[in-house]
Amino acid sequence: MTRVLFGLTTAAFVLSACQTTPSQNDDVSGLGDADSELITGALSTGDIDGLALDRPVPTLEWVSYAYGDRVLFDSDSAGLTTEGQEIVRGWADWMKMFPDIVVRIEGHCDERGTREYNLALGEKRATAVRNLLIALGVAPHRIAVVSYGKERPVVAGHTAESWSENRRGVLTLI
Repeated sequence: MTRVLFGLTTAAFVLSACQTTPSQNDDVSGLGDADSELITGALSTGDIDGLALDRPVPTLEWVSYAYGDRVLFDSDSAGLTTEGQEIVRGWADWMKMFPDIVVRIEGHCDERGTREYNLALGEKRATAVRNLLIALGVAPHRIAVVSYGKERPVVAGHTAESWSENRRGVLTLI
């Protein structure tokens, strides 16, 4: 849903920038000659501290849209799937572009098993994500880990589908 909303918003923005009638001010004198180089990386008044426009904005919405914010796990496992590794790689690349960003990795489990077992498994899952971020070049002090075990399900229910959605690691900004 977020991706669809983002796509529609982007399309509306692009279409609103289209001009149907020519501008009255077509004076381009002083902009250089045909041999001059294209100016790139220009800053606008909205830029703060020299943040370039071609870099993503450090928001949870942006990074969640670009890479996803959930890493799903198999039952009774803290091993990262190939898809989970790709999500973590995206976060690592993004975090390296913004060295002040700090994340929290939440480890979650499905409802099966004891509270103590699921808290320990949730911590193992969050730690697996943390270890991959560190291996990919993110400084350890930028990553916090917490386990919620089975206490915060994202999908209610007693089915295989709900259990698979609840076995997750969630990356959030702090």
